Amino acid sequence: MIESYVYATIHWKNSKGDYKTIYKDRLSDEKIMELFFKQELEQKIKSLTDWVDALPNWISRNKNEISATKEDYLTPLAAHDKDGIFPDEDMQHDLDIMKNDKFWD
Repeated sequence: MIESYVYATIHWKNSKGDYKTIYKDRLSDEKIMELFFKQELEQKIKSLTDWVDALPNWISRNKNEISATKEDYLTPLAAHDKDGIFPDEDMQHDLDIMKNDKFWD
């Protein structure tokens, strides 16, 4: 928020003439500046609130992507699951492994 205030201060220095021209008949210079800072900081707070509200969805989405990535490299690809043409020896090797009870005990 301090960074936003500093940015608003710089923005005020560069554009205060425009605001004073618009509001000069209705508000004092002090009230114009107060209104400007209030609007700037409210916009920043809304932006931060939107970001915080979206954070759980972002975490969930990325958590699922990370989980899928971790599991993908741990999952063996059998010859019949791979793309392309593979020799019968590869498929037979996979079948032999699946049928061998010593691997499943």
